[in-house]
Amino acid sequence: MNKTNKLNKVILLVFFSLQFVLGQNNDYLILISWDGCRWDYLNRGITPNVQKLIDGGVRAESLQPSFPSKTFPNHYTLVTGLYPQNHGIIFNRFTDVRTGDSYRVKKDGSIHEDKWYKGESLWFCAQKQGIKSGVVFWPGSETHNKHPDYFLAYDHNMPHEKRIDQMMEWIDLPEGQRPHLLLIYFPDTDDAGHKFGPDSKEVNQALRKLDTTLGELICRLKKADIFERTNIVLVSDHGMTPIYKENGIDISNMLSGFDFIANGYDPNLTFFPDEAQTDKMYEILKKNEKGYYVYRKEEIPHELKISKSPYIGEITVMANPGYYFKINSTEPAKGAHGFDNKTKDMHGVFVAYGPAFKSGFQSGTIQNIDVYPLLCKALDLTPSPAIDGQISRVEHLLRK
Repeated sequence: MNKTNKLNKVILLVFFSLQFVLGQNNDYLILISWDGCRWDYLNRGITPNVQKLIDGGVRAESLQPSFPSKTFPNHYTLVTGLYPQNHGIIFNRFTDVRTGDSYRVKKDGSIHEDKWYKGESLWFCAQKQGIKSGVVFWPGSETHNKHPDYFLAYDHNMPHEKRIDQMMEWIDLPEGQRPHLLLIYFPDTDDAGHKFGPDSKEVNQALRKLDTTLGELICRLKKADIFERTNIVLVSDHGMTPIYKENGIDISNMLSGFDFIANGYDPNLTFFPDEAQTDKMYEILKKNEKGYYVYRKEEIPHELKISKSPYIGEITVMANPGYYFKINSTEPAKGAHGFDNKTKDMHGVFVAYGPAFKSGFQSGTIQNIDVYPLLCKALDLTPSPAIDGQISRVEHLLRK
């Protein structure tokens, strides 16, 4: 064998080795979450950088969350393709009555415990197939063992530019260390929607700020000469709806004298009552059923996909949109979420741009359980087979 043939074989070997390390293509994928960005916020004409992605990519009419339409359950659904009852994070906070252990979004250490998180996260799937990942905040990314290659401890107040700086710092790493899957989270629209309501000027200010940050990210990707090889996917975990002070439901007074453990938070509460009091507790809640629905566990509508969770009790109450449970004396938020995921105000956004996606394509509503297999397809990853999502429902968004 002459030297030229040997050299060609070495080059091919290196090429195929790199393909294994980087997956079947050399593209990047950046998943961006704007927490609480309602499906129609992008119709306000104040997000020109998002509009450029829409014009050159795909947009779904809305992204339907899983129930309950809360932050942690839906962020983890987006990266596992599983309903909350199957991936384990059913609420932002809950107790396992079998063990007494609790999961809390606050920094008490529970969010780091792998036992709460079922399924295979997108970053763990990528790791198994040779793609490194970097995450600037995402529920489930700070676990002890199933974490991404690069991640940060959550800092709610980290400025936008610092978040982008961190992501670009990872992208600037040498090729063998560089992540090609990146996730980044922003809380602005959720914060403003809760405090001031979804139709407030403050929400519009948050949208403008987020859009400016998106424009800065695009500029930096172009400067790094990888924009044309980058798939950008913008999602939100849920939407937001107005809450009216006069619509308070005095559930604390209603249940005075009963002994129970409660999981969840407004607008959904699930109770593990003393067995001897279960029937009486249900009767009182049923008698006062106004502005909410009460269900025994076996009565919970099947389409909500929560009754199989061990963290759902014998009795569950769900407030109607616009209503809230008065659990203490504090004033209600001006905007809230968590309601029935069929309610359009609970729907979020989905926009995708890049080499994997069609250009100038509009789609109807898609389900957030289908985002995980879609992202796997965009990165040429083989997704976990044990998921609720289906690529067949969203593959029409892809270029190939």
